[in-house]
Amino acid sequence: MSFKKTQLAFVVATTMGLTGCFGGVDAPNFPDVVLPPPPATIIDVEVSGNVVDFTTGAAISGATLTFLSEGAATIEPRLLDDDLTRVSELTATNGSFAFGFDQFTDISNVTILVEADGFLSETIVFDINNAADENTLAFTLVSATAQGVTVTEQTNAVAGGVVATEVVIEAAATTGASKVTIPAGVVLQDEDGNAISGANVTFQVVAIDSDDAGDDSLSVAELLPAGLQDATSTDVFSPVAATTINFVDSNGNKITRFTSPITVAMNIPASRGVTEGQELTLKSYDEDTGLWTSETNTVTVGALSNGFYPGTFQISHLTTFAAGKVVANDKCATASSVNFTGDAAVNGLIFNMTRSISGRVTRTLAADAAQLTFADTQSASETANITVKDGSGNVWGSASNAAICGAVNVVLTAPSTLSETLNVTATCAGDDTVFTADTNAVVTYRAEDATGAFLTAPHIANGNYLLSALEEDATYNVNINSGIAGVSDYSVQITADGVDESAPITYDCNTGTGTGGTGGTGGGGI
Repeated sequence: MSFKKTQLAFVVATTMGLTGCFGGVDAPNFPDVVLPPPPATIIDVEVSGNVVDFTTGAAISGATLTFLSEGAATIEPRLLDDDLTRVSELTATNGSFAFGFDQFTDISNVTILVEADGFLSETIVFDINNAADENTLAFTLVSATAQGVTVTEQTNAVAGGVVATEVVIEAAATTGASKVTIPAGVVLQDEDGNAISGANVTFQVVAIDSDDAGDDSLSVAELLPAGLQDATSTDVFSPVAATTINFVDSNGNKITRFTSPITVAMNIPASRGVTEGQELTLKSYDEDTGLWTSETNTVTVGALSNGFYPGTFQISHLTTFAAGKVVANDKCATASSVNFTGDAAVNGLIFNMTRSISGRVTRTLAADAAQLTFADTQSASETANITVKDGSGNVWGSASNAAICGAVNVVLTAPSTLSETLNVTATCAGDDTVFTADTNAVVTYRAEDATGAFLTAPHIANGNYLLSALEEDATYNVNINSGIAGVSDYSVQITADGVDESAPITYDCNTGTGTGGTGGTGGGGI
């Protein structure tokens, strides 16, 4: 016999009524029910990536990512923790990071400033509106000890922010040099125009090779961020020299302004085609906005000496500066892109493009990526060197001296590798029949003996994540940032043998109370 819901409700009520009237009928005894782990926290867009050494490809641990909007810190991004905590900065543990955005995000893009001790900082402007399609990032920082770069630091005493006597700081690379002169009496100020406090100031000047001084040497083309060109002009800015200048007070706060200008002189190699008396265009890069700006000041070219022309200019703020020639009517009039053919890309491949004029571009490829397009304006006559590598440093594809105005084809060839899936599931302690698949974890992995970037495993379905580009029989360290509340980040090791893997979570589940029990205490863990 079957009952409709209304009839069933009446029968139960009648039975309970009889129990109340006649003590000889026992009340129904419903057993306790083990409640499954909670579902994974959902975020609209997850972003993950790596911070690596530009020269060696090694992951940089401890780098800081600061999120900025209109030059000020913003807490629009969210950590992928239990509460999706809003943050204005985070630390890249083991060189990898993850954050997200949701429907409550109020900005369309965010500037990400990446800094690490012993490295030059890097900034990008990240388009939140397209984050769902371009949700992997790679930051490639240049070491202060890299060939082609020379960093000079010195500390001087100040009182009330005033430089008592003239200060001169010099840095010399192989084919570039920078000299900064601060006159006596200059007051050093913060971004609000207030005189700095503290008794000491650390002055840092970075000299950059203007020409490529060897296969292992970095040059201006490799170090300047993209965005050099003015999108509203048909002319092209062609850099011939660059320098970075940073001052900090004794508390580590940046000094950004002065009461009167300071003088900078950069060496320009004779090979760069400048002449004595020439006035060069000066551009500055704002790392808080990720934008290049043309300065009203120009760079005056002095007399040739020992193969170099001094280029001198004055400034009243600090950042990265580039001096360059303006080439008329050299703007690329077509869309610029790189097309990938051959083997399919895997999630986390690092694309690096060094353009001869318009700055370098670094991206992380998503799985099956077929094309990258570049929105910034560039020269019609410039070329580019391109490499695509995985986290182990294997080269998947490359192109040398490719004409980048238009489309460039890069053939990807995967090394001999295999793939496996990794299942991430939280199972109740003491009852393995009750479980929840972790469908929103961030899973990253790297060979045990590797120092490069971590690859990010995309979620396929039901808590299964794809580990691709695995070298057979190699051991891999896998890090799991679980999306399930109460589960701390954890790691497992796997051996690449073509057999699917698992990274189980043992969860202390709650118990739903029936009439026959008292219920559980809840909690979480692994």
